[in-house]
Amino acid sequence: MTRSVMSNLNQTSSQILILKLSLLLSFICLLGNNKANAQQVGVNGDFQLAHTAGCAPFTVRPELLFAVTTEPVLYYYENTLDPNDCSENINQNPSACVDVAATADTQFTFNTPGVYYIVQTIGTIPTPRVDYIKVTVFEDRAPFVGISTCSNNEALFVFDFSGDFFDYYDIDFGDGTTMQYQKTGSNIFTHTYPQSGTYPITIEGQLVTGDNASCDLIRREEIITFDRIPEPTIDSLIIENDIEANIYYQPLNELLVYNLEIDRGNGFEFFQPLPTQANPNGFLIRDVSLDFRNESYRFRIEATDNCGSASVFAEPISSIAFNSDLSAFNNGIEVGLVWEISSIGFNALDYFIGGIFDQTFNTPTNSNNFTVSFNSCVDFEELFLEHIFNGKLSRSIRLIPFEGENLELPPIPPPDADLSGLGIVLNFQSPLFPANSYQILRRNQAGVFEQIGTSTNNTFTDSAVPTGIAQACYAIRYVDACGNISETSPETCITVSGLIRVPSAFSPNADGVNDTFSVGEGIFVSFDMTIYNRWGTIVFRSNNPNAGWQGTYDGKPAPIGTYTYRISFKNADNVPISKTGTFILIR
Repeated sequence: MTRSVMSNLNQTSSQILILKLSLLLSFICLLGNNKANAQQVGVNGDFQLAHTAGCAPFTVRPELLFAVTTEPVLYYYENTLDPNDCSENINQNPSACVDVAATADTQFTFNTPGVYYIVQTIGTIPTPRVDYIKVTVFEDRAPFVGISTCSNNEALFVFDFSGDFFDYYDIDFGDGTTMQYQKTGSNIFTHTYPQSGTYPITIEGQLVTGDNASCDLIRREEIITFDRIPEPTIDSLIIENDIEANIYYQPLNELLVYNLEIDRGNGFEFFQPLPTQANPNGFLIRDVSLDFRNESYRFRIEATDNCGSASVFAEPISSIAFNSDLSAFNNGIEVGLVWEISSIGFNALDYFIGGIFDQTFNTPTNSNNFTVSFNSCVDFEELFLEHIFNGKLSRSIRLIPFEGENLELPPIPPPDADLSGLGIVLNFQSPLFPANSYQILRRNQAGVFEQIGTSTNNTFTDSAVPTGIAQACYAIRYVDACGNISETSPETCITVSGLIRVPSAFSPNADGVNDTFSVGEGIFVSFDMTIYNRWGTIVFRSNNPNAGWQGTYDGKPAPIGTYTYRISFKNADNVPISKTGTFILIR
């Protein structure tokens, strides 16, 4: 690498050699200064400019080199056409070799970077005097140079010669030494400082034939040198979700190179770089290959320089894998907790529930030996673990049991089913913890259970039993306040074909025994029952199989005696059934 002029001097050389080198350097500097101050003359010697290069906004003031009395003097300033490439003779027809209009102004400011050819004309066609000068206008910017600090109190300078327009650079290293750095050699060199410390560096770009005053030519940088690369320090590792974690650390040195490394169980390996400017003291780790909920990883930061020095590493920090699974249902929901953290540097884990410290665990690994109980899903609270070692905090994912997934609740016993004249009445037990609603399932003719209704209490009446079935089978599911759905209960089946069981006599005397004349239990489709007295008068008629005759007629007790009934309905096979008979009313 090229070092500063003073660093390159051989201290053991003879005094004669030193003198010759000093004279040579002085001559070069003098020559450069003369170039910087020289006027730039047009190709035909008619006018001159103080500078032919500068930064926008760049002002030029053409100066005539001979006296002109009456002849008009015009300038084409922002002309981008090279007169040497013009197909016309510029001395005879200058307007054909420019792309802007002429002006008599003797001062002009260029605001747009680019290459221009200022054309001057004196007099008019056919015998004008024509001259021109090339001008370069740059974008105003400081030198392009990367600065890195290295061990042994060295600083590395990397110039981008192609990225800027300067001819050479004046460098003040901030330690009392300076140098003039030319673009003729390598773009990389190092400078060694006398001791560790903070130094202000100034790099000023210079133009040989340009107007330095028009440009912001100075790059200023403050660096901290060191004998050995400082060891990075990790402060904390906070798990955000399954694939993301925030790692926080002491501020990084912008002039060094840092990499984040990971140990997945087989030793540390490169994971990703740490940009110092965008992430000076914290970085979001995000990688779909990670599983922070179920896997524990170790992280560390590697620090190195651009000079090939040996790397140094931060003390590693371990993530905490933390998850839950269902343990049991015993008058509530028991949740088993599972965790894992590296045993290297382990001391204890602090357990928090609902953001409040609960207890300390002394084992780095647990495979479901610890459970926490909740009365219901609405009582679930946020759980997390923390580990602190040598001042570094590691926090697990904040876990809400079964968040985002269905907790399959245990089934209730099979329901009880009873026939009613207009349907089937189901009664069922409550679960071990509160249910928000119940889903009623009935097996269809294809043998598959399908939901037919819901209930918010422990009973349900199926009044839409399909015709043509001899048996109805039911099962129950319940839903808790969080939307979790239970397993399906065992099924209950009941025969639904109606059977006529009419008495031969009944006694409507309000003694609670045989007070109503009615048919037996079952499902009766298209039901009709008509009762006649001995003279053929209709005393009762109903389409409701549950509404039996109470022994009245026209609002009065019917007389004792013999009555005739006629009953009709359709059976489970949708076949019409009818029955006629007599019975005796007694009191």
